[in-house]
Amino acid sequence: MAIDDRQIPFSLEAEEATLGAMLLDDVAPARVFEIVSEKDFYRDKNRWVAETIRQLQLRDEAINQITVAHELGKAGKLEVLGGSAYLASLLASCPTPIHAEYYARIVKKCSQQRELIIAANAIAEMGYNGIEPSEANAKALRMILELKQEGDKNKMQLFGDFALEYYPEFIEWIEGRFKPQGVLTGFKDLDQILGGLKPGRLCIIAGRPGMGKSQLCLQIAQRCAERGDIPAFFSLEMGKHDLLHRLVFAAARVNEQKLRRGNDEEKEAAANVLKDKLSELMALPMWFDDTASVNTQTAQLEMLQLLAKNNISIMFFDHVSLAGDTVKSGNEVQRIGEIMRGLKKIAKVCNIPIVIASQMSREVSKTRRDHRPRLEDLRSSGDLEQDADVVLGLYRHEYYFPKGAKGYQQDCKNFLEILVLKQRMGAGNPRGGLSTGIFYNVETGQMGDWYGDFPAKEVD
Repeated sequence: MAIDDRQIPFSLEAEEATLGAMLLDDVAPARVFEIVSEKDFYRDKNRWVAETIRQLQLRDEAINQITVAHELGKAGKLEVLGGSAYLASLLASCPTPIHAEYYARIVKKCSQQRELIIAANAIAEMGYNGIEPSEANAKALRMILELKQEGDKNKMQLFGDFALEYYPEFIEWIEGRFKPQGVLTGFKDLDQILGGLKPGRLCIIAGRPGMGKSQLCLQIAQRCAERGDIPAFFSLEMGKHDLLHRLVFAAARVNEQKLRRGNDEEKEAAANVLKDKLSELMALPMWFDDTASVNTQTAQLEMLQLLAKNNISIMFFDHVSLAGDTVKSGNEVQRIGEIMRGLKKIAKVCNIPIVIASQMSREVSKTRRDHRPRLEDLRSSGDLEQDADVVLGLYRHEYYFPKGAKGYQQDCKNFLEILVLKQRMGAGNPRGGLSTGIFYNVETGQMGDWYGDFPAKEVD
């Protein structure tokens, strides 16, 4: 391979003009250091001057040619960089300190280009050294994300400034009679409570096995796709064929178990409906990955690749405890914590909401007469509870009290109660309290809005 003799990106003119502006104008350092840091200067002696100016600024001391020369002299660097004459040349290199921010942006751009080259060379080196592709991909992704996060670094901002940016959206929400914003679940009452799923936020759907976590995730994903909000679905529990069966039979409202025992006429009628529904679903823009034990770094890499070509609006992760390790953790609590931090990073970097399925503790079924989930029932609940923006707990009364059992309620048939155990933001529930419910036919998988009064809650 030919040696790359292209010049490393840097601009000595911009570096010297930036330093000169800070020596000439007391206000310039504050404006400049909002854009660059000392390490962004390519030439060593320019970096030393920038570090000295920064130290004086932090100590709230005067910044000029004399004070900077004094500090450099104490550090033994003044003569090395060329003495006071070099500082004087910096003053002459600055056409006007008014444009300090413009010079600083050139310095920053060159610095980011150099960092990109360093990362690219490191990634290429891993390929030549025969590092395992999975390990190399994870390291490469980490390098790229660090570059992106550096570029997107948040700055302290005046309230009025960012309020002005949000003002049109806020006014539109008010004038729209507080309609839900963000990505909608497709279930009317639930959207009214949550106000929509917002970019960068995590929503956990939690419950014991058999409550309908995966099915609810699938139904929300389908409703998103029908509206044009493209979902990406990571299924760590079920394969793609199982997911297809669930979606198709729910859409057709067909009981697969009952169909197997039916006569030929019933099977033929159902087959026609199933084929029609499959054709409809095939036209929807939905992405699925059924890799078992996928880790969050791999998921993040896939999402970035998808986003490069598709306008992905929401991600689903079913479910959290089955995710693979990104690092070796000492125990399950630490492992779940690492997974949740990884998912939070994906939500932030990709700027999308993520819906996560999670198991509830067995205590829900064993020790309480009221089997409705609570926030503390989340497995490894410390990090799940802390990192989630919304936690929804699922409860089916007919699961615990089937027909014929003491406590059975006819009005709870096909009713899935959704308890909002946590939400940082969200509209009020029009039915009162922070719980709602949807229709859920377990035999077919069909879900939909619940019409009529909610079932009365049982009394011990």
